[in-house]
Amino acid sequence: DPLPLAFSWRGQHFEIESWGRESIRTCDDATMRCYLVQTVGPETWELCLDKKKAQWTLMRRWATQTRRV
Repeated sequence: DPLPLAFSWRGQHFEIESWGRESIRTCDDATMRCYLVQTVGPETWELCLDKKKAQWTLMRRWATQTRRV
C-alpha cells in the first residue's frame, strides 16, 4: 500500500517528512494500521489506515509547544 506524502487538517496542508513506529489498532470492529509521522516543526501525528474503507484517519496529534499558566 502506498503511504501518503501529505495530509490536510483544519484547512491546513502538512507534508510528511518522516515515518516512524507502525502498529495495529482495533477501533469499532475495524482493524487499522497506524503510523507515527513527523511534519515540519517538527510536529508528531498518528495516522491510521482502515484498509476495508480505504480511508486514512488522523487519530492523534502531539503538541509541540507548552503553555504557562
